[in-house]
Amino acid sequence: MEFSINKYFPDETHETGDAGKASFEEKRPLYFTASKRFLAHYRQVIMEKHRAGASGEEVVHHITKMTDTMIIKLFRSILEDLPPVKRKDETPSPTST
Repeated sequence: MEFSINKYFPDETHETGDAGKASFEEKRPLYFTASKRFLAHYRQVIMEKHRAGASGEEVVHHITKMTDTMIIKLFRSILEDLPPVKRKDETPSPTST
């Protein structure tokens, strides 16, 4: 079973929507809503598979994969929203001032 998560989240390519200009604080409600919608949709799909005869082991596998997909998507989305961090031991380049 494949979990199509990208359609639930703000535009990653920055071709539409906020074009990468919104901050994490502005996107946080979008991430929350997207996660809820993603989980609600796929929980229903998994429940239907279970009612159609899927084993408990198969259901748990799907739930685990669904959860992993969402966590990875959230982690990557939030990382993209964070500003770059300058390390203390990093020396400035000649062109950065």
